[in-house]
Amino acid sequence: KTVTRFSGDMLLERFGSLMVARVSSVSATFGIALFSLSHTVPVAFLGALFSGLGVAIFYPLVMSAAAKRPGDPEDNVAAMSLFAFTSIMVAPPAIGFLADAISLRWALALLIPISLTALLLSGELKKDA
Repeated sequence: KTVTRFSGDMLLERFGSLMVARVSSVSATFGIALFSLSHTVPVAFLGALFSGLGVAIFYPLVMSAAAKRPGDPEDNVAAMSLFAFTSIMVAPPAIGFLADAISLRWALALLIPISLTALLLSGELKKDA
């Protein structure tokens, strides 16, 4: 994850923000699916690797894109930060609640469609180019 963050600028310059966002979201979604549906520890670790690589550059990319959107850049970044912070605070207890109700495997699998929304929304980066 650290290597991905440090190489983020190089990746963005070489491939562009739209391609990096799409590959990152596919990697994160694949990783979440692999992790949540794995039956062995090595496969779960591989899923965690793909998921981590996928999300490592996505957060800075989203914050940068928010700053470039129409309107006040500070307000845009603050809104995205609020959304991200709220997600960080709400997701773990929600996953735990669902894990009690339907099992941890399926609670984590419910993150797959949520992760796919990043792929669907990545087209918004075209507007910032």
